[in-house]
Amino acid sequence: MIDECPPLLEDVLALFATAPSIELWIELKSDADGIPYTGLVEKAAAAINATGLDERSALHSFDISVVEQVRDVAPDLLRLVSVDARTAKAHGGMAAFLDRVGNLADVVGIHHELFEAEYDLIADTIGLNHASVWTINTPQLMQHWITRAPGFLVSDDPVQLKALMAEGVPA
Repeated sequence: MIDECPPLLEDVLALFATAPSIELWIELKSDADGIPYTGLVEKAAAAINATGLDERSALHSFDISVVEQVRDVAPDLLRLVSVDARTAKAHGGMAAFLDRVGNLADVVGIHHELFEAEYDLIADTIGLNHASVWTINTPQLMQHWITRAPGFLVSDDPVQLKALMAEGVPA
């Protein structure tokens, strides 16, 4: 058996530095107890800046405190905060969550079920161009969200999503 491990962020950034049309949305994870890793924001921002990818990279997290750190450490990087129903509920509902992150995040990544349930609120509060829907993995969900037209679509099957987008699903 061959021992393999995930690539280092620096290796991934070096690879994408040669692909100027690709944007990088890098999620900053926390440990198994939900505690952010000390120094992770600083290390990620430094790696992005060192490769010159700061103009087409964003850092994101489910943890608002991590996105606040991104704002403080690397104010020029794009910031995304992700939310699902559980996270919204913990913050007092979707309206309260959006109010909390309105001036913090450039984009709010929203689970597709929550997005569907709160579509009008999201569109009215932050605008669709500042919203990302995740994770749309079936052709039906992809077609539905292509038509709904949020600013960003996230799928575990980007090849199929791109093909459906190219077919010109009516918006």
